[in-house]
Amino acid sequence: MDEENLLPGQDWDLEISKAVRNSDVVVVCLSRGSTTKAGYVQREIKVALDIADEQPEGTIFLIPLRLEQCSVPVRLQRLHWVDIFNERGYELLMRSLRARADQNKQEYLFDCSLIEKGSAKEKVPCRADHRKDHRADHRADHRSIWS
Repeated sequence: MDEENLLPGQDWDLEISKAVRNSDVVVVCLSRGSTTKAGYVQREIKVALDIADEQPEGTIFLIPLRLEQCSVPVRLQRLHWVDIFNERGYELLMRSLRARADQNKQEYLFDCSLIEKGSAKEKVPCRADHRKDHRADHRADHRSIWS
């Protein structure tokens, strides 16, 4: 994605941090190569973990996904991971993504609640309203997650 989305001259750290912060969920793909390699992969995992720490308790935000038998970095070990190479791995990943989608729906319902403003009730603009176009594009790309 970095080769397609990052433009020459853009700051990798800033752009990755913005992308993670604007995400509803982050799937960290782990392999023997990624978990034993020092450098940028470790920094990206750290950014995702730091932003995950800012999420409300109980929120599914970061999902460790093992692509093959490999060790899980210590900071990720507190999270339950999924082994995509196991028979039920894909099913468990989809269940987790659906659960996160359900959490988002609940958050948006709460964000969009009515509040008293003077003598009239008025709808508060919610995060879903601001991200409607992005969500429509995302749903079109990932229809199977929402079905």
